[in-house]
Amino acid sequence: MKNLGLSSGSIIWYSIFAGLFFGIFMGIFWGLGSTPFSIGFNNGLFSGFLFGTTMGLFMFFLKKKPIDIPKEIEKEGVIAFGQAGNIKNSEVRGGNLFLTKRGLHWISHGLNFQNESIIIESIQINNFGSFSRFSFIPDGLFVELLSGLRISFAVSNRDEWLTEIHKITGKKINSNHVHFENSKDLKTENTTNSDQRDVNYGDKIKILEELYELKNSGALSEEEFQAEKKKILSK
Repeated sequence: MKNLGLSSGSIIWYSIFAGLFFGIFMGIFWGLGSTPFSIGFNNGLFSGFLFGTTMGLFMFFLKKKPIDIPKEIEKEGVIAFGQAGNIKNSEVRGGNLFLTKRGLHWISHGLNFQNESIIIESIQINNFGSFSRFSFIPDGLFVELLSGLRISFAVSNRDEWLTEIHKITGKKINSNHVHFENSKDLKTENTTNSDQRDVNYGDKIKILEELYELKNSGALSEEEFQAEKKKILSK
């Protein structure tokens, strides 16, 4: 079981980014209302430094705080876990991501207004990979479902997450580094046969669910299950 939560490098990166962003914004805002401009701008930069330091300390607290693994998720066999934000409509909602032998679980923390959870079974995953938020923050991870919907996360230790997801799905990592933000805009490129794709998707899910039950009952071995799953998903 791997803890892929916030690393020291991530804390430093987020502290610097938050400090620069807030500092420049406040510097310009205060500078426009000050004479001379430089006094307000310098005060804003100083505020940004304090803000970045505070964010760093907050993330350090999150890193040290143990992540509680729900019992129902623990029963599935947890492979990796860590802090992760779900990217939805340009908003990053904080929470925890768990990778089990069955798939991905994302659970929102109590500070969010929207506290719904996300469950992605491995048999639903058609494609997955990495991207850079705002074209330069290299922490984006997306999962594309057979339906064409993409669900995006902001994570630390992204390469390790990708490696572990590859192990349970057997699919190649798509590291296209495209800027993805809104899941509703992230449909597959080929949409000319969307109606037929939806039908095929439903059929595949039904068959895969039956295979999954056969594997759990012992009628199929893990190797046989993976082989049959590969055949179905390749159709």
